Amino acid sequence: MNSRIRSLLLLLSLNALHGQAMGAPIDFNHDIRPILSNNCLACHGPDEKERKAKLRLDTHDGATADNDGIRAVVAGNIDASELIYRIT
Repeated sequence: MNSRIRSLLLLLSLNALHGQAMGAPIDFNHDIRPILSNNCLACHGPDEKERKAKLRLDTHDGATADNDGIRAVVAGNIDASELIYRIT
């Protein structure tokens, strides 16, 4: 596993643990969006010229879009989400 993915998983885990320890639920805009912004959106964000694999992760429609039968994010189904599979 490369260091960027390992770092992303570590940050996600730490954010989740911190939120649970503080009794607060995980908030997408506060806990997850900054991680995506710092690690994923340069290649999978709003800039169409830089976007890789036609995958856009900064919008709900982009993250959940069907790309040849594969969805990066399947709301409510982590096991069917390709993003989780590829990160882990």
